[in-house]
Amino acid sequence: MSAGTIRDAIDRHTSPHRGRIPFVRLPNLELLTIALVAGSALAISPVGREIDRLFFVKVITRADGATFTFFSDVLDRLSSQRVVGVLLVVVAVLLATHRRSLTPLIVAGLAELMFLSVGILKIGFAKSATKLGDPQWWDGGLLAYGKYSMAYPSGHATESVVLWGAIVLLLALYAPSWRPQHTRIAVGVWQLVMVNTIVVSWLLGRHWVSDLAAGLLCGLIGLRLVVGLLERGYPQAVDQAVRAGIRTAIGPAIAAPQPRLSPINQRTHPAQPQHDFRWDR
Repeated sequence: MSAGTIRDAIDRHTSPHRGRIPFVRLPNLELLTIALVAGSALAISPVGREIDRLFFVKVITRADGATFTFFSDVLDRLSSQRVVGVLLVVVAVLLATHRRSLTPLIVAGLAELMFLSVGILKIGFAKSATKLGDPQWWDGGLLAYGKYSMAYPSGHATESVVLWGAIVLLLALYAPSWRPQHTRIAVGVWQLVMVNTIVVSWLLGRHWVSDLAAGLLCGLIGLRLVVGLLERGYPQAVDQAVRAGIRTAIGPAIAAPQPRLSPINQRTHPAQPQHDFRWDR
């Protein structure tokens, strides 16, 4: 099935076959979930805590001046809501306008929802951040240490996967004149952003290594769920339902008969033309 055929199938609200979305092959959802559960169990154990302590570094500090500023304020923010969150909204709005479809906006909303759901895990695990000096779990929690008790999983690592991945997914499906080589380039950039996020967070000493690994797994799980929903046609079905509801609501008003005018009034008040308000014409 070609990319054009897939795009046409999605626009007709017909789910293409599993794995045929022109994107990138993602790991199985069950495998990712097992990896996250097993990795979390290891991270909580004494062995996992020793691994966190062993691999903790803080190569770049505030004493490095301009280098620290560049890493902290530029490279580290590529996977922040200020950058990738805003970019995702802009891309979704532009593509939704071009395609006259709500599906890109729904996909962007799902990706953001997957990221925000990681906050539940961060609060639940209540792992101490590197600023507190030791990888402790459920030690004081949110009320005692605020954001410094929400280290696991890494939110930045999750954003680098699910939000940047959603941007590539939307472009691959809905961007005009998009070709397979464009997808390969976009996926390459996305992978560089993921590597950048992991390495920069590690060099700045802002996360334990287990936080970063869990963040990547959470991002992959979230993106796999978004792609799965697209493959099954749920965002497209919501789009279709919203369109149908709007047409039902405004249809009678648009189709209402116009009052008859006398010959004199017809010359001074000509009848108004009917308009077609369908979004998908």
